[in-house]
Amino acid sequence: MKRESTKICSHQVVGALIRDAQGHILLFQRNTFPPGFAGPAGHQELEESSEEALEKEVREEVGLQTVEYRLIAEFFDPHPCRRESQRLGHHWKFYEVAVSGELQTNDREVVPQSARYFSLEELAAIAAHTEEGKTNAEGFDWPWLKFFQMVGLIQR
Repeated sequence: MKRESTKICSHQVVGALIRDAQGHILLFQRNTFPPGFAGPAGHQELEESSEEALEKEVREEVGLQTVEYRLIAEFFDPHPCRRESQRLGHHWKFYEVAVSGELQTNDREVVPQSARYFSLEELAAIAAHTEEGKTNAEGFDWPWLKFFQMVGLIQR
């Protein structure tokens, strides 16, 4: 699991909720720190808008083109970052995203063969392996669990 980074943390992060025609949610196991299941997400660089960062992360991690999006949730997550930083935490913005193209994952970011669309029942099973502040490859990257709870996709 890769943890290196020489970039400075902007404390701004975007995440993409991508669904298929059946309403299943695109997730994958992260191949970078922190481990766990997540959707496309990443830091907003200092020179980027949130929307530019969103389009970049979706393209880089899963090879899809963003067609349209809308902000559906935001919150502050106090956990540490792998990037250089003088303070803790990130301001997360989650978008519901419509995409086009064929799923093609980036093996640097995504555990090979792990990306697919998950049902709500499968989300609940992954949530059972997630504890706040702890990294676990079988559970969610913590902000994703918080997001799924906020928008009512997981009750816990």
